[in-house]
Amino acid sequence: MAFIGMPYLAFTIPLFDLQVQYYIKVLLGEISLPDRGAMMDELEAELKDKQTRGLKRKHYHVLGENMEKYINDLTALCGGTVRIPRAVIDIYHHSGRERKKFNFKRYRNFVYTILDDDHFEVYEREESQL
Repeated sequence: MAFIGMPYLAFTIPLFDLQVQYYIKVLLGEISLPDRGAMMDELEAELKDKQTRGLKRKHYHVLGENMEKYINDLTALCGGTVRIPRAVIDIYHHSGRERKKFNFKRYRNFVYTILDDDHFEVYEREESQL
């Protein structure tokens, strides 16, 4: 059993896809899970880190600024065979910054074109193009 899609404050679809790909690799036996003790130790260390940073236990699934670490960890666990392209992550960050700088209507005017795994272009549509 797996809980896919639990993270909060993250970009959902690419992240959920990565989680599913990881889970499939576990089901197929391509990835072995650590033993129960190691998993519990990691859980306790993460909870302690979150408490040290002032987060409440109910906010365990909030990724926020830790989203990229989580993505990198999942990618590493998959042996690098499944990953979210850097350009997609950068578009997520760009969109978020623009959303915070402008009103909610204006940030939707941005059009993103992925050039390759690591690069993208962006331009802002005029109101008349909407």
